[in-house]
Amino acid sequence: MIKIELEDKGQDFLYFIIEKDKIIEAGPFQNGLWKGSYVPEKMLKVGGKVYIHKPPYINFGVLNYRIERMYEIQQIADK
Repeated sequence: MIKIELEDKGQDFLYFIIEKDKIIEAGPFQNGLWKGSYVPEKMLKVGGKVYIHKPPYINFGVLNYRIERMYEIQQIADK
């Protein structure tokens, strides 16, 4: 799993946890909106933008927030 932290421009989501090209958690808010979105892990890099796909709402889109940090994590705590 990879956790990416996004630059803060006042949006409600600041991080994504991604496993096998799918967002499994977003936070601190809007988890329900972003969860299940496709994000190609191979295209993620610090300083780059996030390419995202979640039909029918987002079709091959790009977020306007750059990745500030990214790192591997082992597991996420149950909520």
